[in-house]
Amino acid sequence: MVLVKAKGVISSEKQFYGDVQTAYNVLKQKYAENLTVVTGHSVGTASAVMLAAKNQPRQPSFCKLHITITA
Repeated sequence: MVLVKAKGVISSEKQFYGDVQTAYNVLKQKYAENLTVVTGHSVGTASAVMLAAKNQPRQPSFCKLHITITA
């Protein structure tokens, strides 16, 4: 599992989702996307749904990398 905590200011919803996608793109450079499962809890649920819709993560079953987005 990879835990990432960022510092900074979120000025808009568009920026937030852009930052989430950018972080996912960086992780894809290190970890195979077909071994990645994206989940979200609370506020992170919408981000996880957006990532799953726009990318090709593995369906939950077996994975090497588990990304959890929380606020």
